[in-house]
Amino acid sequence: MALTLLATSWPAPRIVLAQPDARTAVATSAIACLVDFRFTPDRLTPGYEHRLSRKALAATYVVFAVGLALGALLTTRRSRARPR
Repeated sequence: MALTLLATSWPAPRIVLAQPDARTAVATSAIACLVDFRFTPDRLTPGYEHRLSRKALAATYVVFAVGLALGALLTTRRSRARPR
């Protein structure tokens, strides 16, 4: 009983996450590319690298990074505009 009371009345630690930005988006896209083309076995890939040019594949990961950055920017703006 005392432990339950202590656990429920103790302030919960506030976890502060780093704000995502363009660098985080680019790093995430680069890691995704690395995993897709270096660590995933050939038998588990759909084979897009054989059908698309290198430029098209690079554009895919660039657009992925831009989408992540825009999503992070919009999320950050919304959370700043709406105080809790």
